[in-house]
Amino acid sequence: PFQITARASMSCPAKARVLLVDDDPVVSSGPCEDGAPSFALVIVSSRDEGLERLEKEGPFAVIVASDRLPGDSGEELLGEVAERYPETSRVMLTAQGHLESAVGQVNRGSLFRFLTKPCEPALFWQALRDAAEQYRLRLAERDLLRSTVQGVVEVLVEVMAINNPAAFGRSRRVQ
Repeated sequence: PFQITARASMSCPAKARVLLVDDDPVVSSGPCEDGAPSFALVIVSSRDEGLERLEKEGPFAVIVASDRLPGDSGEELLGEVAERYPETSRVMLTAQGHLESAVGQVNRGSLFRFLTKPCEPALFWQALRDAAEQYRLRLAERDLLRSTVQGVVEVLVEVMAINNPAAFGRSRRVQ
């Protein structure tokens, strides 16, 4: 496997923004090499640094976290990300293969994928593409729901205006 040098951040022509949280980031391929998909990849080495980047630079389409972080677990970090940033796709990367923890998170909906180190390049990049697509779909669904609700409210207000013009002025303010 190819080791990513521990720089604070690396950017490629962005299709999706990815946050990698690992104190020893080992992935299958360099982020901008020929044949690898283009992602804006930010690499940090701790939970706190990851959460800080999420708050300052978010949203990220995907967060990839090691299951073992200095003073914390990736499981706790990904659980917190699930609460704060529900649209962000979450991937756990582990050298340990703690299946019980991963299965529990996947079943609770906290994880999109679980990958083990060393990870085959094709598998790693496909997981990121799939996670980024899941993020895109979540955003599209949220936007569709929002516009649908707004449309329904507008129709209800118009129906009220026709049936009860006196209530119309009040319903416009509520809208």
